[in-house]
Amino acid sequence: MLRTSVYSNRPGAGLGETVTALALADRWRRWAGQLAATLRLWRQRARSRRALVGLTDRELADIGICRYDARIESNKSFWRD
Repeated sequence: MLRTSVYSNRPGAGLGETVTALALADRWRRWAGQLAATLRLWRQRARSRRALVGLTDRELADIGICRYDARIESNKSFWRD
């Protein structure tokens, strides 16, 4: 099994602690998956906020918001909740 010596960010871990290459790959996959999920969420927010601008007053009333609220929401940055 391939081993490489790395610094660990776990509390109490020593400087010489070894972490297997598989564990590092697993961490990378988890991080990449979280990044991909965040990017998908941001893209969906941007798309939804752009769509709000094009809705009529009647369509906005159907979803329960007014033109003012739609404008406020559409002006938010995609990374803001």
